[in-house]
Amino acid sequence: MGTHKRQHHEPRILMRERAFIPVPLSQLRPGDRARIHADGMKCDACDLLNAMGLTDRCEIRVCKVGEPCIVQVNTTRLGLSSKIAKQIMVVPSPDDPSRRSA
Repeated sequence: MGTHKRQHHEPRILMRERAFIPVPLSQLRPGDRARIHADGMKCDACDLLNAMGLTDRCEIRVCKVGEPCIVQVNTTRLGLSSKIAKQIMVVPSPDDPSRRSA
C-alpha cells in the first residue's frame, strides 16, 4: 500500500463572508455600495459627517473616487476629501453586483 500524505487545506473564505470586513471608503470603486461602520472610527470631522447624514450603518453609494470622493446618501451627494475618505470605515454590500466573483 502506498503512503498517503495528509494535505492541509486552508479554509475558503466566501465573498459574502469577506463582505463583512470593514475597509476604508477610499478603497471602494464607483458604483460600489456599502454601509458606514462607525465602531471605533476616529475622525476629526465625525460630528460634521453625522450632521450631513453619514451615520453609523447608513447605506452609501460611491459616485467618484479620488479628490474629492463623492458618495450618495439617499438622494444627497456629498464630496469628501481623500484624507477623510481614508478614515471612514465601511462594510461593502454583499448584494452589490460589482462585488460578486465570476
